[in-house]
Amino acid sequence: MTFQPQLPAGMTDAEREAHIVDCGRLMKKAYDEGDMAGARRWLDLQNDAIRARTPRQVARMEGCYFAQQGDLARQRALQRGGS
Repeated sequence: MTFQPQLPAGMTDAEREAHIVDCGRLMKKAYDEGDMAGARRWLDLQNDAIRARTPRQVARMEGCYFAQQGDLARQRALQRGGS
């Protein structure tokens, strides 16, 4: 039976990034323990999560000026009681 990695549905950007880090840590642990199949599964899960990043998440990570300004404007509106 082939292992089919599944990304949990409904993850926030922060949860997805934590999942990516966890997968990397677990991949290294499996590799260090000599479990190449397990390491490959964790790598597959990590790659799936990386591909599942939203365009907005990628833009923020790349330092997109417009995404950053939009986030700042949204934060200011929330502080003023807007939505």
